[in-house]
Amino acid sequence: MSGHLPYPLPGGWSDAGPFRNPGQTVPFPAPQDMPIGLWRGERVVVDGWTANPPDDANVLWRLDWASPIYDLRPDIRSVSDNRSNTNSFSGVPVWNGNSWSSGVHLWLWTQIIGSNAPFIDQPDMRGLEVLYQEESNVIDLSQIGTTSDFQDVTAEFTNGGNSIITAYNPWGAGNPVRYWRLRLRFQIRDNSTFVGPTPPRIVMQGAMY
Repeated sequence: MSGHLPYPLPGGWSDAGPFRNPGQTVPFPAPQDMPIGLWRGERVVVDGWTANPPDDANVLWRLDWASPIYDLRPDIRSVSDNRSNTNSFSGVPVWNGNSWSSGVHLWLWTQIIGSNAPFIDQPDMRGLEVLYQEESNVIDLSQIGTTSDFQDVTAEFTNGGNSIITAYNPWGAGNPVRYWRLRLRFQIRDNSTFVGPTPPRIVMQGAMY
């Protein structure tokens, strides 16, 4: 085995006792002095409105956006679901020091930027609907699924500015569930005052800290 390493094993090394862990069941030591966690998303253009979605006859246009799947507890470095470490760590890790013991909450911030913000130049916001939904799993990334119905946050998008910021607290607040993802849904309903052949593209950026 030492032939595959860039250096020889130190003298006296042994895989006996607490060092022997073929099933990957012994937890690693807790990390110390980790930096404040941050995920920074790139500024993206969200496009691809769907006209007349079949599940709601009162919706003219629909656009969906989803965050990455976050691993909000990367400090859990042992495997407790009898699968490989590789699979368990395929979410985007967001280290946040000891936030789960200190009560500090992680927030996912989203910002819709500039004149492409939906209906930003429309005097009447009637007809715009914005919904969000959470997906979570306590330990198994492959089994992540919806843990809430779509919730209406349209009121957060009527501030009248040229940029719209909203914030979402992952399930579990200061002691978050391990795997979590947010979905946003923009809908233009049939009572809309929107003027134009197609809805605007949305310029959007997200960050978690």
